[in-house]
Amino acid sequence: MLFAIEDAFCNRGLAYGAMGNYVLAIEDFNRTLQLNPNYYGAYYGIGVVKMYQNQFKEAIIKFNKCIEINPLHVSSYFYRGYIYELGSYYNKALENYSAAIKIDAFHKEAHEKQGFIRIKIGDLEGGIQDLKLAANISLKQGNVEDYQRILNNIRELEI
Repeated sequence: MLFAIEDAFCNRGLAYGAMGNYVLAIEDFNRTLQLNPNYYGAYYGIGVVKMYQNQFKEAIIKFNKCIEINPLHVSSYFYRGYIYELGSYYNKALENYSAAIKIDAFHKEAHEKQGFIRIKIGDLEGGIQDLKLAANISLKQGNVEDYQRILNNIRELEI
């Protein structure tokens, strides 16, 4: 399978971002978009970088654009939900976590985040149900430590 040059720039941008070199990451994502303005992964990459830089409004704009181009991009919904959660916009966070779960029913982190938000807004039963789903997903993925951590959280809530 051949890769286009925009794939190379986007992948290098992801690598720069992972190393914390946000300036070079943004440069490569922008090069990608110059070559292909509909390359949703570049919008996602910029969104992640902006999120790490606490530039949440700009991050949401980029995640929105990514979702506009690719409505099935799970991570954009998840991180957009995370930003809304940080800002205490719990209903918007729940909408985004729910959208991520509709696309990927085994998205453990989305179930867990959704569970804690439900608990925050007074839906203890629904929150615990989400946390149990997250725990079961962890167990199925072989992550026993995470499974135990989530079960401990549930036990503390049920006391």
